[in-house]
Amino acid sequence: MNLTAYKKTVEKRLNLMRVLVACFLIVMAAVNLFVDLPEDDPRNFITGMLIGMGCGGSIVALFIIMQQSKALKDENKLRQMYIEEHDERHRMIMQKAGQPLVIYLSLVLVAAGLIAGFFSITVTITLTAAAIFQLLASVILKFIYCKKM
Repeated sequence: MNLTAYKKTVEKRLNLMRVLVACFLIVMAAVNLFVDLPEDDPRNFITGMLIGMGCGGSIVALFIIMQQSKALKDENKLRQMYIEEHDERHRMIMQKAGQPLVIYLSLVLVAAGLIAGFFSITVTITLTAAAIFQLLASVILKFIYCKKM
């Protein structure tokens, strides 16, 4: 177990999360400053989704930053995080549930829906619903495989 290399990995992850929070804040500020639509315009729904997703993404990223910053300060928590991350059973469950790929594809669907939303609200709702269904199916599979394995 090489904790010094893992510590550097966690620090890189923290830096990436900080950049992600900054990007979310920039997007939210840009939407608030530059998108000025009339009250009855259906595209207001999209701007609301952008701001909501920016807030939600920022909160999740800040939670991860706090959790991993605590782990960097405490050797036992860092060791426990390392063990959890490199656990073969956990990796097999994630692989069976298709976790990494499903998350990336769902993010692409949501991003495509937000971009398409300035042209058609129906497409946005459809793509977002498909992404939510993908994520729910993946979580259900993860729970099923946790019970089986």
